[in-house]
Amino acid sequence: MRKARRGDLAIIWPATLQTGWDDLPKDEQSGLDRVSWEQHFRKKIEAFVEGDRTERWVAEGPSGEFLGYVIVGESGFLTPETHAFLYDIWVAPDHRGQGIGKT
Repeated sequence: MRKARRGDLAIIWPATLQTGWDDLPKDEQSGLDRVSWEQHFRKKIEAFVEGDRTERWVAEGPSGEFLGYVIVGESGFLTPETHAFLYDIWVAPDHRGQGIGKT
């Protein structure tokens, strides 16, 4: 694991947007324009993906291949007290099922 670098955003952004899209029910997706939805969603989460409110960590393989990432930070929007929050976790499709996302 290493701290994410600016260049990692080229993988993080498309993966995060795809995850968000995939989480929408199919009937909701069918009523949306994907490009417009992504622009709107990106604005909503930009502070978490790129801002200083969170930390981004990347999992790399022995050859430096990008295996996945996590976005973590603190949050107080679910409860009155501030607590740790996992904003996003993603594993590259070719590496899923191999324990990359385990502690």
